[in-house]
Amino acid sequence: MSALPIDIPNPLFVPGQPLPDFAGEAWDGTRYRFLDSREHRGSWLVLLIYPRDFDAEARLWLAGFAEAQAEFERRGVALVAASRDSAHSHQAWLATTPELSHVRFPILGDACERFACDGAPFDFPSRGLVLADPNGVVRQVDLDDPKMLEPAMVLREIEALRAPVALEPRA
Repeated sequence: MSALPIDIPNPLFVPGQPLPDFAGEAWDGTRYRFLDSREHRGSWLVLLIYPRDFDAEARLWLAGFAEAQAEFERRGVALVAASRDSAHSHQAWLATTPELSHVRFPILGDACERFACDGAPFDFPSRGLVLADPNGVVRQVDLDDPKMLEPAMVLREIEALRAPVALEPRA
């Protein structure tokens, strides 16, 4: 089930389609590093997209996922965040915001340029969450869906997506 509005022409993240490759400089809470989306193939990926650093809603959202990061890792799920701000802005934000001092997942910088689609930069005016499976296929996209702002709900959704679907035999 996707909360992605169906009237968006050519959305970048489409359930059932490959997650677009992205790469660039990221801040992971302790250091700058080069992040390539392909390093997460083989595990589930939660991509947290938000417009800007120093935003109160984004702060609470990322803090919640940082608190649950160990549980995501235990279940083989990688967390990556992204915003239009630079990796240097991410470092400054985390360094000056006590609630974010424990963030240890990478936050990709300059994401508008990283998620270019057909040469046009991707812009995200709100929070978005993308779930991709171990094969790099987008399984779910949610924009500002309140239930998907809670890490526990995201973990439940991933477990539901992992579960095999039992088909009833035809009579």
